[in-house]
Amino acid sequence: MRLHDLTRNKSFLRRGFLIIIGSSILICWIIQFFRSAQPSAVLDLLPTSELSQLRESYQRLRLASSSSPDPAALADWLRSAAILHEYTSVPEIEINEPEQTVETLFRCEIPVLIQQHTRNETERQLFTDYTRVRFLKAFDPRAEARNRLEQSSLKEPPPRFANELFADLERLDQRPRQALLAYLREAPQPEAIYARRTALRLALELQDTSALELLVREPSFASETPYLMLRQVALDLKDHSLLLQSHARIVLNHWTQPVPVAIALLATTIWGFILFCSGNRRKRTLWLCAAAILCGIASAWLVRWSIDTLQYGLENEQQSTPVHQIFHWIMYVGIPEETAKLLLLLPFVPLMLTRLTTSGAALLGGFVGLGFALEENLQYFINHSEAVAIGRLLTANVIHFSLTGLIAWQLHRLLRSRFHLATDFLVAFALIAIAHGLYNYFIVADGGDGGSQLFAFIILALAARQYLKTLPTDEPTGRRFVISRTCVFVFGATLLTGLVMIILTFRNTSLDAQTIAPVLAGAIALIPVGLIFIHEFDEVR
Repeated sequence: MRLHDLTRNKSFLRRGFLIIIGSSILICWIIQFFRSAQPSAVLDLLPTSELSQLRESYQRLRLASSSSPDPAALADWLRSAAILHEYTSVPEIEINEPEQTVETLFRCEIPVLIQQHTRNETERQLFTDYTRVRFLKAFDPRAEARNRLEQSSLKEPPPRFANELFADLERLDQRPRQALLAYLREAPQPEAIYARRTALRLALELQDTSALELLVREPSFASETPYLMLRQVALDLKDHSLLLQSHARIVLNHWTQPVPVAIALLATTIWGFILFCSGNRRKRTLWLCAAAILCGIASAWLVRWSIDTLQYGLENEQQSTPVHQIFHWIMYVGIPEETAKLLLLLPFVPLMLTRLTTSGAALLGGFVGLGFALEENLQYFINHSEAVAIGRLLTANVIHFSLTGLIAWQLHRLLRSRFHLATDFLVAFALIAIAHGLYNYFIVADGGDGGSQLFAFIILALAARQYLKTLPTDEPTGRRFVISRTCVFVFGATLLTGLVMIILTFRNTSLDAQTIAPVLAGAIALIPVGLIFIHEFDEVR
């Protein structure tokens, strides 16, 4: 049997589906079997207790060279020890009563550690007083030690760690503004990374813009600040250059995570192959499809940038009426996203006027929508889990390439009519934006209710059916395109499901296979949606 006929044979597709799923489950079982057969390897993956981690950190500090003390690491260790000491029912602590100092804590020698990792007598006194305040029970020694720390923090110039340690005590006493001021006094010290980061968190919590402005002036601010906090600072200060920098770091972070990127690219490749085989199948148009995907990715960045720049979005909409929720989903999701994709379609207008047919323009728009879905999927996989990949393959990818393809189809008609069909275009764009907003409302905003999601799938099916009608209906011909779209869809979706199961099994450190069941259940629930596409392709005999 020729490949052309084989990939359209129902029994072949069924066997391939079962083989891929069965092989994936077998691989997952083998992974779990070897984990259970090698308990020592499994135990290495399990997190050790907090006390064990604390003692291991102590040993690393003690084994470090005495010629290069690390007071910052010492401060971090003391903070961790103080937190553990606070929540331990029977604390392991020995006090030197005459000196009123901590001798041992959790069988770790505190004076020896302070002696090894401080650079001068002033630092030793600061850390010793800090341990008195955090670990002693007697009021007078604690109060005296706290006063000494406060006096040291007010000196000009203040010694290193004086303000940082005193600020920790102020936070402990629920005085965040005083703690923020102390951290800010410590912040100009080049090595005060902890003080700057903690000051930043406090300034964001307190919405203190003057403190944020002081921190932004620090030369190392941008490089030390996590990209999400950098974005929040930019929003609070309305600093567009800082916001652009934070968005660039967000994109870089997303695209340097290999597993989510691989899953997102696989989903895009599946639909990309199907769309390419459905439309203009000439090899020279491949570069045009690739460029359209890049434009779609850029349109997702544009939406993210516009949300932060204009500061609009969905806030507390779950408490509003359904009508208000629908309105907000249309205004804050449907219109902005479709507008961004339309704007990134405009660079292709010269080609639409000279080389592309109406169906070719629809194909191009589909790839722009596919690029948008690629970036959006990547964000979902990183922020949530790859377990949603199969669901988004059959929903988010489809809604984006269908709606954007229909916009491109209408745009081509508008251009060819020399804007005589402007009314038709505007009405179509409005209907597409409304459909997008309604789809999101039914699938997300209404609590995942089964009846509501049914309406979302109806919108999805209608949009996909209408879009596929704009593409050529003849079956692919020639040696390069003998594989059916149905075969690509079935095997691709099955391979994606199996790959996600294997990835989640690798990440699961327990000895059960509970990660497999939710993925399989989600895939089974979406079988009716998949059957709709198979019926629409109309290739299986």
